[in-house]
Amino acid sequence: MRNVFTLFLVLAMGVMAWGQTTIHVGDLLCTDSTFVSASQFPTSGKTAKGVVFYVDNTGQHGYACALQDLPERYSWTTGSSPDIAAISNKSDALAAMDDFAGQANTDAIIAYDSTKVNTAAFKAKAYGEGWFLPSIGQLRILYTFHALLEPTFTMLYAEGVESQMMTGDKYWSSSETMSPSYAYYVGSNGAISNSVKATSYYYVRPICAF
Repeated sequence: MRNVFTLFLVLAMGVMAWGQTTIHVGDLLCTDSTFVSASQFPTSGKTAKGVVFYVDNTGQHGYACALQDLPERYSWTTGSSPDIAAISNKSDALAAMDDFAGQANTDAIIAYDSTKVNTAAFKAKAYGEGWFLPSIGQLRILYTFHALLEPTFTMLYAEGVESQMMTGDKYWSSSETMSPSYAYYVGSNGAISNSVKATSYYYVRPICAF
């Protein structure tokens, strides 16, 4: 199991200390695949694509979240609620926090039934190349440290860029419970819970890896 305490401590610092650091939490991922700080962005001439919310210990790789929630709310699936064998089922919230396979989970959901296009995973992937529905581990990091991103979102708003902090009360993850009918989400208080896949309509904030 990952050392969650160390990971969270690093995120709280907002910058990695090993080697030459070029990417920081709160930086902007741009459409040309480069990164700029929030302070540099207004004069950079670049177009924002996402906001960095996690950087690994190389200082070069991590995750960025989309600038906005998707415009509608979605179910995890429609109709029947299958257990998707390619997704590792998590028995409880603690175990689910160790799931960082959002991209693989998203692909597995779509591969299982490519006809269910009006669902969370499909809409997250359709947001653009490289985007996916975060796993509960990824989503929990984003939610927990979202306040660190507030200065960046404030700057984007001031610059007229369409963007928003996470304002919804429940966000779907791509992680499954042990029951085929339930998947995990993060609630407004940051707690991990689960809900029936087909009948609960929650917010979606796509993320991408870099």
